[in-house]
Amino acid sequence: MKNKAKSCYLLSNAKQKFKVQTTDAGIVVTLKGNAPDSIASVIVLNLNDMPHAVMPTELTENNAGILELTAERAQFKNLDAQGAEYQSDKNCIAMWTSEKAMVYWTFTVKTLGKFKATTEVAGLKPSMFNVSVDNQKNSIDIPASGNYGKFVPLELGTFSFDKAGVYTLMFTPDLDKWAPINMRGVVLSPVK
Repeated sequence: MKNKAKSCYLLSNAKQKFKVQTTDAGIVVTLKGNAPDSIASVIVLNLNDMPHAVMPTELTENNAGILELTAERAQFKNLDAQGAEYQSDKNCIAMWTSEKAMVYWTFTVKTLGKFKATTEVAGLKPSMFNVSVDNQKNSIDIPASGNYGKFVPLELGTFSFDKAGVYTLMFTPDLDKWAPINMRGVVLSPVK
């Protein structure tokens, strides 16, 4: 069911109304005239109903018991202007240039036991980060692949899950040994 707009107008001038149309892609607003403020002009869109947000699928084990944390679902804590970001054309976490940028995934574990974590990395120089889940932490040396587009496999260690629930897998650069890298997603495979 598509949501329809009741009205659309400029916040600073309610008489300045805009044409609104509902399409298969969603609601389209046709803007006209000049913005009253070139930096921040606000448009009000009143809907007939509450918006229908699409919730992302839960990150959890598949039927084979493997948990795939894809690069596109990564989250970031960039503590300065530069950091890390997802790049869809490379399907990886790229531009991870800052030792202050952290990358993490929040996921749900339903199957108890130990999981081996792996990823793929690419970079010009050796680097190092810490990988943690709750109080479990591994320091990982990252080999240089010689090219930001040449990915090599990297084992991240084993993590134990003693109870079902929501966990966060956090990657924190080593402040003294960090060099920029690109990284694919993470795979957690059950240890038999």
